[in-house]
Amino acid sequence: MQVNRVENELLLCCATAYSDLAKVDRIRALVQNQIEWSYVLRMARKHGLVPLLYQNLKETQLDGIPEHIVDTVRDQFRTITIRNLTLTAQMLRLADLFQQNGIPAIPYKGPTLGLMAYGDVCLRQFSDLDFLIHRQQVIRVKELLLTEGYEPEYHLRPAEESIYLGNECEYNFYSANKRILVELHWDIVQRYFSCNLDVEEFWNHLKPVSLLGREVMTFSPEHLLLILCVHGGGKHQWEMLGWISDVAQLVKTNKTMNLEWVMEMAFRSGIERMVLLGLYLAWNLLSADLPTFITERIKKDKVLKFLAKRVHTNIFNEVEGSPGEFERIAFYLKQRERVRDKVRYCVRRLFTSTEKDWSLLRFPAPLFPFYRFLRPFRLVRKYGRQALGLG
Repeated sequence: MQVNRVENELLLCCATAYSDLAKVDRIRALVQNQIEWSYVLRMARKHGLVPLLYQNLKETQLDGIPEHIVDTVRDQFRTITIRNLTLTAQMLRLADLFQQNGIPAIPYKGPTLGLMAYGDVCLRQFSDLDFLIHRQQVIRVKELLLTEGYEPEYHLRPAEESIYLGNECEYNFYSANKRILVELHWDIVQRYFSCNLDVEEFWNHLKPVSLLGREVMTFSPEHLLLILCVHGGGKHQWEMLGWISDVAQLVKTNKTMNLEWVMEMAFRSGIERMVLLGLYLAWNLLSADLPTFITERIKKDKVLKFLAKRVHTNIFNEVEGSPGEFERIAFYLKQRERVRDKVRYCVRRLFTSTEKDWSLLRFPAPLFPFYRFLRPFRLVRKYGRQALGLG
């Protein structure tokens, strides 16, 4: 059941950076109601919308908004601004470090997405730094990050690390001193997602952006849109409204984006419905402008409406906690249009061992192949009761 209808509409109105007179008037009208501001602030933080909330409320000259709410949002916005600028400076420093050591590394999401989609790194809430590197460079980059005071998320033995790099898509490092998480990616999602994206092609279509007076290379808007839809829908079921805002903003800001090419790549990779879902949510919830050929495809796919309804319900659900594992798998499978990709996902998900399997039982290196057979038993043990409705 949807709650706080007026508050939710206010959040949706404030979930994009672009503004017009009609939008400003609507926000002015909404704030004249008995707004439960504690709910608005809580949901804005949850969905990464604090900078956009402040920006949009400011457009209304703050009429009708309690002074203590204005002060709270302004203070949170300033804190996020300082944090974003700190992260941007650290991103540039690490980019220099990698370049000095002859390691190609592409920053994306984070500050670069803030600039490409919102025109300002301070209008997008983010908490970590993402770099795409080549898989064969991961160990070298790991050594560099260790010298910088970063610690890996997992302390793996050499044999485990080799399997990890083959199955996973990222290696995370955290600096407690700097309070910064760095995610090294060599693929967009784990291999078991079976998305078939040609990441090497991404390297051939890079675009320069200017950050703090420095030019850095990042992904083209077309490739970035694919990444956002796979990340938001494939990995996270669009749990955050901020991720949908990223899509709406990217399409709005990059008017020359070749969406036909995007859909071509999506079709080849078997993620057409996944991309259409991201665009549909941006269109349906945030009024993003889409070309007719996209909206016609959306209207023809009945599954999209079912998925979008689920997303809408989950976004405005205040209950803490993520959907259960089976629910997540079912949602993901409905996003895939090809049967072979669904089968491949299920098989790989069942037999691809992870660090959790390795921590359960420590096999010597020669026996590592047997982890794939241990994994189904671990999953049955973990999720069996849920599947049987026993807990």
